[in-house]
This record gives sequence, C-alpha cells and structure tokens, in this order.
Amino acid sequence: MLAELGTIAEVTACAGNNDGWRCGPAGKTARISLGGLHFLLVHVRDDAAGELRRAPADVVVFGHSHKPADERSGGIWWFNPGSAGPRRFSLPVCVGLFEQVRGKWRARHVALQ
Repeated sequence: MLAELGTIAEVTACAGNNDGWRCGPAGKTARISLGGLHFLLVHVRDDAAGELRRAPADVVVFGHSHKPADERSGGIWWFNPGSAGPRRFSLPVCVGLFEQVRGKWRARHVALQ
C-alpha cells in the first residue's frame, strides 16, 4: 500500500503491531514538518512520551485503538485518524485529514462508508 501511495505523493508512515513494527520503509515512529507544523507519528499513543522528550512536536498522530480522536492537551494536538480498513468492532470506517485554511490548521475525520 505504501508503495502505491508513493506513486501519488511523498509518504510518511509508521508501522503498527500487526506489521511487526516494520512496514516497508516505515518504522515504529516517524516525523514530518508540514507548513510549520511538526508531526510525530506513533502507533500507540503511550509511545509518544519518550519521543517527545527527544524532540518536541505540535501534533501526535496515533492509531492502535482505531478509535477516531481529536483533542488538545499539554500543548499538543493528539489525533487518531481512525481506521480506513475493514470495520473494527463498532467503530466508524474513516480517515483523518489535516488542512491549512487561511493560514490556520484544522483536522477532521472523513467517513468512508
């Protein structure tokens, strides 16, 4: 999937527990800066603490629970995009979208089904 997405645009990803913590070039964590916003990608939210001590981030994107989340706490924007794959439990099938509108960042969940 990462290779296919890479034919459309540059991809930054982190792997999850079902990937054996490796997924092509993706490792357990990843970082990227976009439009002045510093993102940290982790699979499990609790894994962010150590990474944030090494280097700060404005946004932590995490996944493991597959439960969509969008909250701000301790000066950090915590965002779980949900799951775009097969429905898990009673959770929605969705993706997360970050966009900069008139110089301000916003995020939202987009339902796929």
